[in-house]
Amino acid sequence: MQKYMKEKGVYNEVEQSFLNWVCQFCFWHLDTLHLKENKEKLKNRLEKDVFKDFEIYKLKKNFFYDKKLYNRIHSKNFESNLSFYQKIFSVKKSFDKKYKIIHLFGLEIRIKRKRKYHI
Repeated sequence: MQKYMKEKGVYNEVEQSFLNWVCQFCFWHLDTLHLKENKEKLKNRLEKDVFKDFEIYKLKKNFFYDKKLYNRIHSKNFESNLSFYQKIFSVKKSFDKKYKIIHLFGLEIRIKRKRKYHI
């Protein structure tokens, strides 16, 4: 996408928004992964490929709309204490065939699953 925008001559106009979006998306993706090994793989790719390719490490703190992004990019392992999404919302994988279990703001909500009928 970056290459296409550069070819069309519009990249300079959208660079700040685009790179902020890249960082936001990368951390959203990292925060929504549940398996530790997948998180580690993504952290390594972000550090060694994505952030280097986009030259994210060269950006000043005032380039970011959310200053926490800058801090997180320059932290040891990109961790936030707990992501916003993890604090307020989680869907637990459940083997319960009757209910889907959702945790929202610390409350457990059980939603009855619909029965599937086969003809």
